[in-house]
Amino acid sequence: FAPAQISYAPRSAPSQLTVEAWNDTAVEQLLADQISTNNSVWTVIDPLRVNSGEEGMALAQQLRGEQAEAVVWIASRRLLGATLVDAIFSDLVRLSLVMIVGMALVLLVLLRSILAVIEVFVPALLALLWTLGLMGWLGIVFLPFHILIAAFVLGIGIDDSLFLREKGDRRIPLQAVLATTLTTCIGIGSLALSEHPVQSSAGAAVAVGMFACLIAVLLVVY
Repeated sequence: FAPAQISYAPRSAPSQLTVEAWNDTAVEQLLADQISTNNSVWTVIDPLRVNSGEEGMALAQQLRGEQAEAVVWIASRRLLGATLVDAIFSDLVRLSLVMIVGMALVLLVLLRSILAVIEVFVPALLALLWTLGLMGWLGIVFLPFHILIAAFVLGIGIDDSLFLREKGDRRIPLQAVLATTLTTCIGIGSLALSEHPVQSSAGAAVAVGMFACLIAVLLVVY
């Protein structure tokens, strides 16, 4: 028992446990599947349970904070989806602001009046607010894709306002506005019947937005 007693004896400085210590044992294959090295670069794969994208991001930041020089990746569908949604949402919001400023400048050049630009923009902005409110009331989940719907509602609202603010007999442009609203609601709104959740919510959002545009333009401009 002398060798065993020696191995159990206390040590002042315990030896460092390395991967090679598990060679020729049952743990060797398990480590080989999760730990690899290439040109002094170690890669460690560890299965984790990540319940949400926010939790995955927080865990990655925590690991990077503990090892400043380490490169940490967390492979997770939730994390990938959350990262993708955040990137798309921020990009679309930025482009929407650029779009609004661009449309305002074009209208200012064409109408040559700040009051006229406000008169045209108010129904479109009002329709957008109504659309977002009705979507929440109807239980339509807001997705980053709906930023495009917001741009669509603003564009249609501005077009309708420009048509109906013209002097003279406004029955003819009113008929055109009613026809385009009805055909758009039927055409794109039919996507609400789709089984795909994104297409379904997009179709419902467009139908709500077109209806809000029509009401807003009739109340403010007509």
